[in-house]
Amino acid sequence: MGERLQESKFKVLVNPFGTLFHPLSLVQLLQMAIEGRQPSDNSYLQYQEHWLNYLLHSSFNAPSKEALQERLHQSLLQVKQYLQQGQALVLTLGTSFIYELPAAQLSVANCHKQPQKLFNKRLVPIEENLQALENLWQQLRQLNPELKLVLTLSPVRHLKDSLELNAVSKAMLRVLCHQLKEKYPQEVYYFPSYELLMDDLRDYRFYNPDLLHPTPAAEQYVWEKFAATLLDEEALAFLKEWEPLKQSLAHRPFNPTSLAHQQFLQKTLQKLQALSGRVDVGDEIKKLREQLQP
Repeated sequence: MGERLQESKFKVLVNPFGTLFHPLSLVQLLQMAIEGRQPSDNSYLQYQEHWLNYLLHSSFNAPSKEALQERLHQSLLQVKQYLQQGQALVLTLGTSFIYELPAAQLSVANCHKQPQKLFNKRLVPIEENLQALENLWQQLRQLNPELKLVLTLSPVRHLKDSLELNAVSKAMLRVLCHQLKEKYPQEVYYFPSYELLMDDLRDYRFYNPDLLHPTPAAEQYVWEKFAATLLDEEALAFLKEWEPLKQSLAHRPFNPTSLAHQQFLQKTLQKLQALSGRVDVGDEIKKLREQLQP
């Protein structure tokens, strides 16, 4: 949903630390951002000429340890700024299993292809995850009293855990979301992306060939439900205005220099310019102008 919000011109920060799956992994990084802390030195490692951190996704890397530390420092500052100014924090939970690195006394978000013997795998109890999320929420309320929390459960199965244990893991996360929502009914919301895929669509034609990830059609269905549930009337009205423009911008003409296409570009440009006072469409305007014939 984060990418859909970005494409629709909402000011959002999506997966600033890469994709993370476990509540404790999300909590520890968000708390670092709030408190202005940095990960411990023993959380860094070098692998195949890249520096990584056990608390981050592998896409979050750098050619040197110092460069990675600086990149992470800037990301933590950016996250805190968004938390201070934002209206909502959306957390998508993926698994109740976490890997721990005893030698460094770390709960890791990613093993980064290190030998499995280095790690212990643990099914984290609901109570432990709940306490961690409650502690985080108290800090967030102090940082930004207007912030709302939206919880979702990823429908992507973690088959490496086995079908049986994946079901246990997802069930525990669903109970976790329910308990937190029940405790803070005016501030915490649950969006049923998991139920929409598993119970509403209920068909493998809505999954990619790997039978794990949803198809674009399924993603569109969930996005429409998300927008209708969580966006206000003003935002929904903007989406109706923006969606045709987004389709126009994605249009690939057979003959880019034809009179018809040039007129189409001019009309689209005028519509974008009319929106420019409300949202940032500078990049889109620039690309259209580059296509116009002199």
